Amino acid sequence: MSDIQGFGRRFTAVSAALTFILPVCAPAIEFDGGIVNGNVDTTVSFGAISRVQGRDSSIVCIANGGTAYGCNADDGNLNYDTGMVSQVWKAISDIEVNHESGNMGAFFRVKAFMDTRNNSRTETKRTDLSKKAKQLVGEDVDVLDAYGWFRFNMADRPAEVRLGKHTLNWGESSFISGGINAINPMDFSALRAPGMELREALLPVTMVSGSVDPTNNLSVEGFYQLEWDQMMFEPTGSYFNTFDNETALHMGWGFTAENAMSVPRGADNSPDDSGQWGVAMRYFAEGMNSTEFGLYFMNYHSRTPVISGTASAGTPMAPIPPKNYFLEYPEDIQLFGASFNTNLGLWALQGEYSYKHDLPLQIDDAEFLVAGLGPVNAPNQVGTFGANDYVRGYILRDVSQLQATATRIFSDVMWAHQFVFVAEVGLTHVHGMPDKDDLRLEGSGTFASGNPLHRNLGKLSSPITESSDHFPDATSWGYQLIGEWTYANAFMGANLSPHAAFRHDVGGVSPVGWTGNFIEGSKAATVGVTATYKQAWAADISYTSFFGGGRYNLLNDRDYVAFNLKYSF
Repeated sequence: MSDIQGFGRRFTAVSAALTFILPVCAPAIEFDGGIVNGNVDTTVSFGAISRVQGRDSSIVCIANGGTAYGCNADDGNLNYDTGMVSQVWKAISDIEVNHESGNMGAFFRVKAFMDTRNNSRTETKRTDLSKKAKQLVGEDVDVLDAYGWFRFNMADRPAEVRLGKHTLNWGESSFISGGINAINPMDFSALRAPGMELREALLPVTMVSGSVDPTNNLSVEGFYQLEWDQMMFEPTGSYFNTFDNETALHMGWGFTAENAMSVPRGADNSPDDSGQWGVAMRYFAEGMNSTEFGLYFMNYHSRTPVISGTASAGTPMAPIPPKNYFLEYPEDIQLFGASFNTNLGLWALQGEYSYKHDLPLQIDDAEFLVAGLGPVNAPNQVGTFGANDYVRGYILRDVSQLQATATRIFSDVMWAHQFVFVAEVGLTHVHGMPDKDDLRLEGSGTFASGNPLHRNLGKLSSPITESSDHFPDATSWGYQLIGEWTYANAFMGANLSPHAAFRHDVGGVSPVGWTGNFIEGSKAATVGVTATYKQAWAADISYTSFFGGGRYNLLNDRDYVAFNLKYSF
């Protein structure tokens, strides 16, 4: 009926992951005022994305000219024909201010951008971008980081405290999301933009954090957040968006116009700013092959939304859709984690395990929307509800995630000065997963109902019964491969770095609405080349293709070419 794919899809554009190993230009302007000194590091860039693939009718709503049994996932697809879909002018400045003692300072990061394609109402072909959408993908100026830090001794051991908007990176994951690194929400809209940088991936949050080294081999770190913030997903109508949730959900199984048989959106239920904290402990075991071990705990509120609703006041003779739906962010998810980082011969190895207690997982939207028909008591697997009753659209389950990464630098590969290879594999397991005959969770592209009883709901009858194979499984897994060749002084003093990336979701379907890491059979590949000159200029051109997974991979017709040019000073 709808799809909540946009709520948590991993780094689908594997080209974004390539920034993990590609060269970074790093000159800066320094200043020294005696007591205070510091530097300003600015990068200005222009980037563009061009769509090179036509629409796949199997993921476009029937009422919009396609064959899909859902109209809640195609606005972004319909808005952009082949050709240019994004042209971004951007500037990012990092400002460091330090006291001459070296014991205190401040850090600020400011970002400004304008997408000349998306900042105009006339550029989208079908649905105008809202004011909120334009702020995410059209034009904005924002202060990302803004914090002060102070270093001191605690019982003659080094310690540091930070206060303000900043990020913390915990765990050992490089590319696959949904693990230990849950402190800061991610900005998926920034990750998709041409010329993105890793420093844009995490959204800074106001918090106090601190660390201390009780011994030379042991460190302890902790944080307490002073505000809650959510993941930033591609807004409705933008090129990579796959969930049209801004104002209403459509219940017509794709046959009727989107303004008919729709459920209006109500006020979102956001969590408290308080109650989010965590601690981490890392131990460097020199006698165990110089391995670093980490243990983690945190209590946090969901960054990704789930959909719930209010039952209708319909009657058995006059059923109407639910009164409304709204987004919820359940509180007090507890995360337990462990990690390692070591070397084995010429390979750098790292890995982590995370266990999330009471993680909210989205119920198949067709199931809970039918449950919201209220007094009609339509057959469903969620429950029986009266007029205006709250209909919870999610279940709470414990979820484990295991992932490991291997990195190696080779010499003289294909005549390159060096070749960097990174491989990461991840596995997600939902403990106590309901049997699909009893209840199904939301899966990518599952527009029709998986409940055979929904074939007999009159005007609301599901046209088909969706195969249970495409709803989320208890276990799902996949991997990513990244490679970069570096040719030093290849052309007029410039370094050339061809690069390639490949992602494969091997088995199982992950629940949508949290990370949605894996959709069985889905693949993505990126090839490109980066040129850097004098550590100041960088240019990159790449091609990204999405394929596999059939109509359940909602990006399989979104192949694109990206270009960006950067100058740092």
